[in-house]
Amino acid sequence: MTVLSVDIGYVSRDRALVDFLAAVLELEELAPLQFPQGTLHRLQGPSGWIKVMVPADPPADPPAAAQFTGVVGLRYLTVRVSDLDGVLARVAEHGGAVVIPPMDMGPGVRLAVVNDSDANALEIIEEA
Repeated sequence: MTVLSVDIGYVSRDRALVDFLAAVLELEELAPLQFPQGTLHRLQGPSGWIKVMVPADPPADPPAAAQFTGVVGLRYLTVRVSDLDGVLARVAEHGGAVVIPPMDMGPGVRLAVVNDSDANALEIIEEA
């Protein structure tokens, strides 16, 4: 058996997260899928999909945590990009926040952590 791809799935109150991820990460939005329990939005990534389920019944808020490391579970998504500064500019334009500003991690590697419009953590890595 070989794993062919891995997708990530979010749950959100509305499609604002879809718009944020599409704009900030410059991903193509595929046609949404309608189910009795809600709408599944899909964004095409280079090796899989980022999915956002918007339930018909609004979901509960997640537990509060000062940092993404403060709660057990799937807490952040790592995205490797070719233009960290461009991503950070789009984060600010689309209602996100920089949590950890850009830092050098070694020769040709920079990293930042941002929160998306739903306060999910995204680790953004640029490698030369």
